[in-house]
Amino acid sequence: MIILISFLAGIPDALKESAEIDGSSQFGTLLRIILPLSMPVLATLSLFYAVGRWNGFQDTLMYITKPELYPLQLKLYQMIQNSQVSDLMRMEGNAISTVVPESLKAATVMFATVPILLVYPWLQKYFVSGVMTGAVKG
Repeated sequence: MIILISFLAGIPDALKESAEIDGSSQFGTLLRIILPLSMPVLATLSLFYAVGRWNGFQDTLMYITKPELYPLQLKLYQMIQNSQVSDLMRMEGNAISTVVPESLKAATVMFATVPILLVYPWLQKYFVSGVMTGAVKG
């Protein structure tokens, strides 16, 4: 929200006033001037939100009880937790649980990051300019 507020504060009032003088309504000014100018900020905030939702598994832990509905991140979390437990059991001499190979964990992590890596190049130009919005004054 701080990024969005600092961007909206940086839009010159002259743009809004010129649209008003030309006969644009407030809604028209929003659609024709403010929204196109704020595309970098909206893309940046969308990317932040998407990555947060993609990587989140706490909601699943609280609300979903059927294991077949678990998202990839929760399954990855469970696999890593199970491997840590099996490592501890192996250190104590109880090797009854199955061990998840490190290569399988690494492959799962890569598989979980691929969708974000595919989306990022299309949003990169907006992302960089959106992050830099409040940083440089001139």
